[in-house]
Formats: sequence, C-alpha cells, structure tokens
Amino acid sequence: MLTQNLILDNLNNKIFILYLATHPIQNNRPYRLLNSNSNISYLVSYLIKPSKVDIEDEENINHRAFDIDVVKGYNNLFFNNQWPFKFGPSFFKLFSFEVIKYVKKASVVVVYGHNNASFWIAMFAAKYYNKKIILTTDITYIEANSKSRGFMMKLKPAILRYLYNTWANGVFVPSTASQLFLKNVIKIDALKITITPYVVDEEYITALSNSTNIEFFRSQIGIANSTFVFIFCAKFIERKKPSDVIKAFSLFAKEKDVKLIMIGDGPLLKELKELSISEGLNDKIIFTGFVNYSKLPEYYTSSNCLVFCSEHEPFGLPVNESMLCGIPVIVSDRIGSRLDLVEENITGWVYTTGYIDELSAKMQYVSSLPKNELLQFSLNCKQKMKYWNSELNVKRQLDYFKKINIG
Repeated sequence: MLTQNLILDNLNNKIFILYLATHPIQNNRPYRLLNSNSNISYLVSYLIKPSKVDIEDEENINHRAFDIDVVKGYNNLFFNNQWPFKFGPSFFKLFSFEVIKYVKKASVVVVYGHNNASFWIAMFAAKYYNKKIILTTDITYIEANSKSRGFMMKLKPAILRYLYNTWANGVFVPSTASQLFLKNVIKIDALKITITPYVVDEEYITALSNSTNIEFFRSQIGIANSTFVFIFCAKFIERKKPSDVIKAFSLFAKEKDVKLIMIGDGPLLKELKELSISEGLNDKIIFTGFVNYSKLPEYYTSSNCLVFCSEHEPFGLPVNESMLCGIPVIVSDRIGSRLDLVEENITGWVYTTGYIDELSAKMQYVSSLPKNELLQFSLNCKQKMKYWNSELNVKRQLDYFKKINIG
C-alpha cells in the first residue's frame, strides 16, 4: 500500500490512471499487469479496507473466504472516510474529499459505479479539472423487485442515459450482455462502450488446478473416481436459486451414479439441507460450507460440471473459475457471462431460469456423456479462457484511453 503522496511525487510526465472503487476484490491481475508498462502510472484507490468488508448483508461474500492478499503486487491506497456523523443516508457513508487531489493529477479517472458520495465527488472534480471520466457498470437489465421502488425503475434509464452519454467519456462493461443492454435499452452511444472482460487471476487458478490430484481429493470427500459430480458455488440466497439445482438433481439422481457438491453458506442453508433430506438425497449431496478461495480450484477440477442457477447475475465469476479448471457449465439465461463464455454444446449449456425440468434434462444429458466427449468439453473450456483474460482486459482499457486521446 502506498503512502498518501508517494505516487503523486513520482508521476513525472507519465499517464496517470486513477481507479476509484469501494473495496478490494480478489481479481486484481489486470492492475498487476500495468506494472510492466513504463509509460503509465496508476493508482487503485479504495474507500473500505479489507478488514471491514464483512458487512451484515446477505449479498456480501464473507471476507474469510478470501485467504489471499487482495492488495499485493499493485499500486493501491485507502482513503479515509470523512463523513462526520453516525447517521444519515447510506449514500454518504463513503464520503472523502481526499480523492480530489488525486483527480487533479490524473489523466483519466475510472470510477466503479455511482452509488456513493465519494464517487460523485470524484466525478464532479474530474469535470471541474477537465479530466477524462470512464464509468463502469455490469448492468444487464432493470426490473422491479421487493426492495426497489417503482418510480426509480422508471427514472433509472433516463439517469443512466444522461450520465453515460453526457458526463462520461466512456463506459467500461464486463460482458456482451451489458454492452447490448446499454446500447439497445438505455440507448447509450455504442462508440462510448467498451467490453473490458471480467476476469479472475488465471495464472493462480490454473496453477492450483494443474496441481490437483483428483482421485486423492475425491477420496478425501467421499466420492468415487467413477462418479459424475455436479458442483454449485454461490451464496445460499434467493437470487442465486440454489434450491433449483437440488430439485433438478432430484429428478434423476437416485437412479444414477452422480453426486452434487453445494459450496456456499447463507440464510437458505437449513432449508436446502431439509430439501435434500425430503428428496431422499442425503447421501448424494455434499454441503461444504464456505470454502477458502485457494481451495476452490480443487473442488472445480475434481468435479465434472458447474450448475449456476441465478435469476439475476450481472456476470458470474464461477463460470470463469470452473472453465479455467476444465469443467463445462450449465447456466441460466440470466447469467451475464453466458454470451461471452458459454457456447452451446461446446463449453456448456443455457437453460431458462426457473424451469426445473429443462435444467434437469440438461444435467441428465451431461452426466450421460462418455469420457472422451467430456474430455473434449474440458479442452474446449480451457481453450475458450485463453481468449478471455486479464491481458485482454488491459489491452481494451489502454486502446480506449488512446481513442479518447490519453497517451
């Protein structure tokens, strides 16, 4: 982690990219790749320190799961929260004027959202100092839910249209699904939208996968080497629809040599365990609880197919992770990564969200494939991931910066 003034004192005439995000995530390889570019200086700035990521929110991934250093190997800095009150709207809970002096020095400011005060401070400062602004979003659709307000659903497209078309010099999106939604629904200028692939640390995951002894690992968790294994990896919350995979699995599992690994935790855990018992699948389903990030590749590599059921998933990094480990995927049609990573009957299959019979049929089909075809799917997945990686993410960013006359 850098001191407050170190990077500002060493900019010289370099291009200075300022990234502003809420908190560190595990996928920081693109930032590390920027270290090799001698013409660029960059800073990834955060508003919440890793030790405070464990927020009481069912959507938040428990920070204990990430047993890797999320701030190692790249330039980063944490801003102090300057909101003076213990009360007030959540919008102001992340509030810092410190960002302004970094915006003032920046060539371009990349802001990961617009849902807190510090992000808007950065955007206003960038406008004031005539800096280029890149906004990011992973949005793939807008619809009302129990937590949303109807009038906001009507206003949001207009707000986004103004923000992205008028304020921003560009919009980075993680997937084709987001690109199409912004272009066709929100009516954002297509020339402003760039897909910067949402990625994981490919080198890290691939190395762990390659070192996995599948037969030994399976023996440790009580699975025979000949058994076909499905894997589900997500928070046990309604949006992820974990019960769908159990219900679909129950329609054929009793008659086949198959098992289902359920990786995750959350408010639905008790309900899911009760469902597995009521369906007579107690010996067919393994609930692991949360699994450290460094252990996930072993689970993926030792399985045969990922099932991902979410009714709303802007991207879905388990797809990246599992395909890097050489296993195909069955995903719902609400998974954002499906258009970029899931080629039907090549790297995986897509089913209609909530349609249990359709999901079950695809699971039965995959579990009946001969070994040579499964091997081909594995090779297809690994090949696909060679073209959706951190290098492409960085290249797309730098190409767009040049397009708007940065560098």
